[in-house]
Amino acid sequence: MPVTRPQQKIQKTRVFGGEHVEIELEGDIFDQCYAAAMDFAAETGARFVPPFDHGDIIEGQATVALELLEQAGQSVDVLIIPVGGDGLAAGVTQVIRALSPKTRILYVEPQGAPSLRQSLESKERVRLDRVDNFVDGAAVAQIGELNFGVLKDLDPNSVLLIKEDSLCETIIEMLNIEGIVLEPAGALEIDALRYRDPDELKGKTVVCLTSGGNFDFERLPEVKERA
Repeated sequence: MPVTRPQQKIQKTRVFGGEHVEIELEGDIFDQCYAAAMDFAAETGARFVPPFDHGDIIEGQATVALELLEQAGQSVDVLIIPVGGDGLAAGVTQVIRALSPKTRILYVEPQGAPSLRQSLESKERVRLDRVDNFVDGAAVAQIGELNFGVLKDLDPNSVLLIKEDSLCETIIEMLNIEGIVLEPAGALEIDALRYRDPDELKGKTVVCLTSGGNFDFERLPEVKERA
């Protein structure tokens, strides 16, 4: 895992994996960690399990959309989902296109890691030269190949870029008002509501897919300052 991973995520991995898991922290962002894992697999003959760029992973994450549509109990007009490596986005998009084609999907990336937005604008996968790792769950320099294959025809304007300081305000609000703990990547899609015209959403069923609560409270002073 990158050295920036929340301690909560590291500890949970230790708990679930037990004696079968050895955790190594490598690199400041996902892509550096990914390269280290690939090198390890090549050197030791280990099987590498990709986090998002694989058909099985995309299919598994697509089940989120099945649960979403079942639990909504009504048509969903607007769905806002976060983007990192795009396994979740690719899987959910395919299900929504098939089962709820009238649903409008908006994608959200941190301003410091706009890999999907830039790839759509360039009409090919782009590797970012620099990534802000504050939104660790979405700080990816290049989206997956299979994932981009699903999303390559999107309008770049359907991908919203969120300022890191702004989503800190949302993290604080969700904690203080709703009692919900969100990691930065989990706050992206809620924060996106600030930038939509209220008339665009009035009277509609809007779903924000909040994708994680791995938040170390040691980060709270920084988050409050940035907010």
